Amino acid sequence: MSPLWPRYEEGSLALISSICAHFGAPTAHATLSHLDRLLGTGRFRNVVLMLYDGLGIAALKAHLPADSFLRRHLTRDISASYPSTTTAATTALESGLSPAEHGWLGWSVYFPELDRAVDLFPNTDSWTGEKLPGTPVAQALMPYMPVYARINAAGQAKAAPVSPYSSPAYPDLTAIEAAIRTGCEEPGRHYFYGYWNEPDNTMHERGVLAPEVHRIILDLDRRAAAFAASLPRDTLLIITADHGLVDAENLYIEDHPALMEAMLRPPAVESRAAALYVKPEYRQRFPRLFEEAFGGRFLLMTGADAIAGGIFGPGVPHPRLTQTVGDYMAFALTPACLLWKREPDPLIGVHAGLTADEMLVPLIIYEADGREAAGLPGTTD
Repeated sequence: MSPLWPRYEEGSLALISSICAHFGAPTAHATLSHLDRLLGTGRFRNVVLMLYDGLGIAALKAHLPADSFLRRHLTRDISASYPSTTTAATTALESGLSPAEHGWLGWSVYFPELDRAVDLFPNTDSWTGEKLPGTPVAQALMPYMPVYARINAAGQAKAAPVSPYSSPAYPDLTAIEAAIRTGCEEPGRHYFYGYWNEPDNTMHERGVLAPEVHRIILDLDRRAAAFAASLPRDTLLIITADHGLVDAENLYIEDHPALMEAMLRPPAVESRAAALYVKPEYRQRFPRLFEEAFGGRFLLMTGADAIAGGIFGPGVPHPRLTQTVGDYMAFALTPACLLWKREPDPLIGVHAGLTADEMLVPLIIYEADGREAAGLPGTTD
């Protein structure tokens, strides 16, 4: 299967760059020209970006009819950042930086000075589950200035995140929508970024086509329509996702003793975008060993080649990136997940690979003044 490479100039990074530029905040990246023209009409005092985690184009089409609210307002598909995973993608949207620049590549990142891999969002040891004390490791060692701070500093608008993880935190979608609606009704210009963790959360547990997922996406469509209709008329609502998902085929390094012997430590980053750390004496032989074990399911590249090839995006790579990517990276081309050992209750729905189901996400645009956004190049039926 051929990889679907990220298109940063037509993706989530370009989307947030357009929003930054609209509000006078500096950005070093390409923007979405059609969105720029829409924002440039001067009709919108408020811009709301709502992200439904995991609601890729494939899920949108699988679960919703063509006349649903979200599909009616789907202007085109855009590219997820890579790895196609929440950690990398939402950090790009919150920072305005590519994954190469911000360095938060995946759920788990290895830090040499700690000699441990850390699950970035919960700040726990990836190998033991231990909660780490103090300032979260990623915030301490890979800090960035949020988009909201840059927009606020530019002085043209007020900007804020609204999610279960923001400060203040909003516990559910009802609270998130209410806070954004109230904010949009206040005087002045605003940018709000709303984040909700479904359908990703349920897809992980049940699979991408599970009945529970179907009910959640139908409910998201219903709620999105009501939310959009409740916004002030000078508001532009943009709905997107960070990635899509596929159902997993779990493969285990422990089943291949020769490969296991060659590994210096367990993989990091993601099971479908795995950073592999190899003992020096095995580095030349490693591609052959990996091919014998998992041939055809992954694209194996050296970490250095992955960085040089731009798969993690444009810009100056974070100084830690060469450590994060390891000696090799294995990028999933099929639904395969690369796991160190068997573990209880593995995930069913997974992401971070280079398949279209994971890499294509929607750009849904609703203009609260009643005008319809024109279809943009790349529009999906």
